[in-house]
Amino acid sequence: RLPDSLLTNLPTAFPMMITVEPPSTQGLSFAGAATVEIHTHNLEYTDTTPLRLFKAPLGGTFEDITETMGAGSYRARGSVGGFSQFLILLDTRLITDVIDTKFTRLENYLSAQSSNIDAALLTQLNNEISNADSDYLANDFTAAAKHMEDFISLVEGADSTDLPNVWRSSRDIENVQGTLKALAATLRFSLRLATH
Repeated sequence: RLPDSLLTNLPTAFPMMITVEPPSTQGLSFAGAATVEIHTHNLEYTDTTPLRLFKAPLGGTFEDITETMGAGSYRARGSVGGFSQFLILLDTRLITDVIDTKFTRLENYLSAQSSNIDAALLTQLNNEISNADSDYLANDFTAAAKHMEDFISLVEGADSTDLPNVWRSSRDIENVQGTLKALAATLRFSLRLATH
C-alpha cells in the first residue's frame, strides 16, 4: 500500500496506523479542508528529516499529504477533504519524483472534477497549475510554490456554488474544495523543500 516499498518505510520507533472513519449514519459533516496533525515523542525532528505524513482511503495506496513539519519531538501536519488512514513514513524518494507525483495527482483530480467547478474558476485554476509546472520545469521552485499559493487562495475564496465544499459521513458528495486545497498545499510544501 506504500507508493514505493523500497523508498518509503515505516519508522521502527513509530509503526502506527491511525484510522479516522466516522460512522456513515451519524450525520457528521465539515466544510472546506480538515487539518490533521500527528505529534509524537517517539521520533526526532531534524532539518533534513525524511519523515512525512501519509494518508490513504481504507485499503488504498498511501500518499504524502505533508504541509508542515516541526519539532516537539516530531510533528507533521496536512489537510484532507475527507477522512481515512494515516501513517508517518520515512520517505527517501527523490524530491523531484515526489513533486512530479503531486503535480499529477492535482492535475488528475482537477480534471476529474471539472464538471463540478465553475468554468471561469476552472480556467484560473488550470492556469495556475500550468504556470507552476512551467516554473518547476525551469527549476524556479520558488515561483512554482507562489503559483500554488495563488491556487490555494482561489480555492479558499470560492463559494459553494462555484466549488462543492462539504464532506459528509454518508459519503454521498465530493468535497472538491477541501481536496483541491489539500493537494495544492502538499505540493507547495515539496516545492519549498526543493529550494533548500
